[in-house]
Amino acid sequence: MTPEYSDNNILNKIKILAVVNILEPVTKRSLAKSLSNTIDPNNIASILTELLDDGLISNEKGYYRLTYLGISFNISRQSKTLRDIYRMKYLLSTNKQRGGDSVGR
Repeated sequence: MTPEYSDNNILNKIKILAVVNILEPVTKRSLAKSLSNTIDPNNIASILTELLDDGLISNEKGYYRLTYLGISFNISRQSKTLRDIYRMKYLLSTNKQRGGDSVGR
């Protein structure tokens, strides 16, 4: 299968890389849900395969993460900030679920 190099396909790859950066580790289902308004969910699997072949992402037990090459290729300062904010919100909600608010009382 020859990869498609249209402008639309390249933009879709960049969108997927940006979402993987922000939500990582992320599943294919979460990606499809997050990008359903901009990318056809049927194309996400083929784009993920191309990104894996290019070495920009890795798949670990069904979860996708950026590789070093993917980070150096895609990540702007704004994307790093969004990722960090998302991770901090996740950690705060996880801490609250485990009773973290009652610490020090």
